[in-house]
Amino acid sequence: MKKTILLFFVLASFFAQAQLAVGAAAPNFTMTDINGVTHNLYDYTSAGKTVVIKLSATWCGPCWTHHQAGHWSDLHYSYGPQASNQVVVLYFEVDNSTGMNHLNGTAPSNTLGNWIAGTSYPIIDNSAITSLYPTGGGIPRFYTICPNNTIASNSASTATAVRTAIQSTSATGCNTMLSTAIQNHASLKTNNSISCSNNGIGVSAVLRNQGANTITTANASIVSGGNVIATQDFTMSRNRWQSQTLTFNPVNIPNPALPTSVVINTINGAAPHHAPYVNKPFNLTVSDIATESSNITIKINLDQYGSETSWFLRNSAGAVVAQNPTYANASGAGVYPQPDINLNLPNDCYTFDIRDSFGDGMCCAYGAGGYEIHANGVLIPGLSGGAFGGGHVKAYQVNALSANEFQTNEITLYPNPATDNFTINSAKLVNVEILNMLGKVVKSVNNVDNSTAIDVSNLEAGVYFVKVLGENSTETIKLIKK
Repeated sequence: MKKTILLFFVLASFFAQAQLAVGAAAPNFTMTDINGVTHNLYDYTSAGKTVVIKLSATWCGPCWTHHQAGHWSDLHYSYGPQASNQVVVLYFEVDNSTGMNHLNGTAPSNTLGNWIAGTSYPIIDNSAITSLYPTGGGIPRFYTICPNNTIASNSASTATAVRTAIQSTSATGCNTMLSTAIQNHASLKTNNSISCSNNGIGVSAVLRNQGANTITTANASIVSGGNVIATQDFTMSRNRWQSQTLTFNPVNIPNPALPTSVVINTINGAAPHHAPYVNKPFNLTVSDIATESSNITIKINLDQYGSETSWFLRNSAGAVVAQNPTYANASGAGVYPQPDINLNLPNDCYTFDIRDSFGDGMCCAYGAGGYEIHANGVLIPGLSGGAFGGGHVKAYQVNALSANEFQTNEITLYPNPATDNFTINSAKLVNVEILNMLGKVVKSVNNVDNSTAIDVSNLEAGVYFVKVLGENSTETIKLIKK
């Protein structure tokens, strides 16, 4: 239940008027959205369009759930201007104390995230709409208005339920047959990636069918800096408003700072109905968090509503190596420590993905909860938090050194200490990685032998570890850079 009971009373006091009844006349309005575009209800209805208005607030958990589910984007994508052009969807922010920083998720409080990013329909920040269309004691609230200016529905519904109200032939329905002629039509949602390097990046996106026909195949590319990095074919069977996750084979993105996108080239072998809906950018973050220890401990402190917390730890192949047990709610606000999760992890890049289903993190209104990840009993800098809204993902590298790392006689390097360069005394070709004290690779050189001078002139003075990777063995040697 979490905060739903409390939220109901908060909203009931915030919005007191009863909603307009189904079948009632819809009041006209003229209001301007956050992009400066003016919207007049009767202009839309006189053109034969059905209008769906969404009353919401940036701090409303159930509203955020609807937003993330994409119900209202579905209506816009499938029946809006770039499809059959029969439906207009308008989002109203109804709390007059919130502003653009709440809508874009940068305010320090009273927002659950970025409501603008990925929103395909207009957003109108104007609480005056509630004087015409009351919330009936709570939000989210949705009104469906027929072309004859009557109310067809006034509840919290999914896109499917609203579609049913539009097409209903009852006295209160809109009796409008929504077009089913749009073929090979889809939307795309990309997922930002985080990794320990720009090699072997796992890129994924979610393709959602917005058209009438079943999607069985799609051809997609990753484009970075204007260059196609990879192209892959995908098979599926997805009807309208069903989604398919597209997971690309691991790729190398040469420069993560360049604009990078996932692009759908074809759907069922044909060009997409509206190409901009299936050409979406994403961000790649290369993490510099690393540890030399393989002894990892995950510490979780829940707040009152532990059932909302979930987490996964994945390796670079995307396999889950650890995940949360089932957490329970507590009787009151507080901090509830959970048993430590102790792991011995092989060298790899790991991603820790923690989520809160209600969207308000684990801290602080219901207890100062949070998570920490330790190595050998010491907190790894950057791997802790509790006020993360709906969730976040952190990546870190485990670079554990072998037991005989400084005792090998087979491989040596000189000079040591080094000023500008050093040489490996290997008769065979080897690859070399130089790691700093945090275990982060700061330089790598391939195909090195005893005639190769490795330049370290640009490294700061200090202690480093040189990892020498042979065909069948690995040696790590301590290097002092002067």
